[in-house]
Amino acid sequence: MRVLLAVPSRPGNLHNVVPLGWALRTGGHQVLVTARPAFTEAVNRTGLVAAEVGDPAGSPDWLADPAAVTDLLALIGRWRPDLVLWDLRAPAGAVAADVAGVVAVGVTGPCDAALATSDRISQLTAALGADGADRSASDVLGRVATILDTTPGSLAGPRVGTRMPMRMVPYTGPAVVPAWLRREPRRQRICVVLSGAAAPVAEIFEALGTVDAETVAVVALDAIPPGTTVPGDVRLVDAVPLDAVVSTCAAVLHDDDPGAFAAAAVAGVPQLSVTAADPAPWKDRVGSLLSDPAARSAAERLREEIVAAPSPVETVARLVELVADRSRIVGHRPGD
Repeated sequence: MRVLLAVPSRPGNLHNVVPLGWALRTGGHQVLVTARPAFTEAVNRTGLVAAEVGDPAGSPDWLADPAAVTDLLALIGRWRPDLVLWDLRAPAGAVAADVAGVVAVGVTGPCDAALATSDRISQLTAALGADGADRSASDVLGRVATILDTTPGSLAGPRVGTRMPMRMVPYTGPAVVPAWLRREPRRQRICVVLSGAAAPVAEIFEALGTVDAETVAVVALDAIPPGTTVPGDVRLVDAVPLDAVVSTCAAVLHDDDPGAFAAAAVAGVPQLSVTAADPAPWKDRVGSLLSDPAARSAAERLREEIVAAPSPVETVARLVELVADRSRIVGHRPGD
């Protein structure tokens, strides 16, 4: 079958669907990934094929805009996919698939609490004019409300429609395992991933200097405030294969970075979101994460829950069945 991945032109959203895209391709299915012109190279680096759509000067979140529905309808009309997988931050994918009569399944990922709300769907359908007439948000969501969800059930909040669990598979892009990572750490190791401007970088570095551990910090240099003291046992890196690093760590700190969350969860490593409200000093928070056996037990339970979920390969088989079942209802044969 032909599958269109309607994904915002952002690395985190793209990386979330890459393992599923690979599973589809190796299963013999054709896959296209939506991408603004400036983002096609990022898609190609993952080994998937980009479909260039959208305004070159537009926002990376263009798939939440009414104009994107028209762009996607044109692409769907030309390529005729059997299935549209739409990121929940890309509701235009759901609306376009519904207008075109194509089976659609939502996709959410780690740290993704955003859902395509009824209000947002209503705005998109209203902007379609005649094509959107008589399409209420509840009707559209009712037809596209199967959601592929890599968030473990114990962490998932309320979801629209039917949740189809899928195993979380960390992917953060092409990377090389450096020589220093192939050596056993001399002490326990912490991985710190700070990608947002709101992270208290200076305070975290100060706390890291007080604990008996070495640190691998994935932090852009321009995100470190002037005057910040970087402890001598902190290794600053621009990029690193997170799953390889995290598997050697005793703890992970991050600012809700999806890749860091997924790597820690799959490895069974305790993790701490630095954006979570907590009055305790950073030194105590980091020390507790390293020493508290309850944190280790909780991380291991989360890992076991993830491993028990269907893999992307198993999920492909379920998607094929879903498309076949719905195609029989409307008299369409996949691949026509």
